[in-house]
Amino acid sequence: MGRQKEYFITEQVLRDYKSYLVMEEKSKATISKYICDIKKLANYASGRKITKELVVAYKEDFV
Repeated sequence: MGRQKEYFITEQVLRDYKSYLVMEEKSKATISKYICDIKKLANYASGRKITKELVVAYKEDFV
C-alpha cells in the first residue's frame, strides 16, 4: 500500500482554494460557505494533519 500524503490547512491553502473556486466560476455565496466550512474543520483539527479519520470524527461531532 502506498504512503498517503499529509495535508494541513494553512492560510496559503485557503487562498489557493479560494482562487480555484473563483476560476471555477463559483458564486460568491458558495465560495464564502466553502471557505467557512474549511475554517471550521481547521479549527477542529487544531494543527493536526487532515486525515480521513479526522474528517469522519468532525462530521460525527458537528454535522
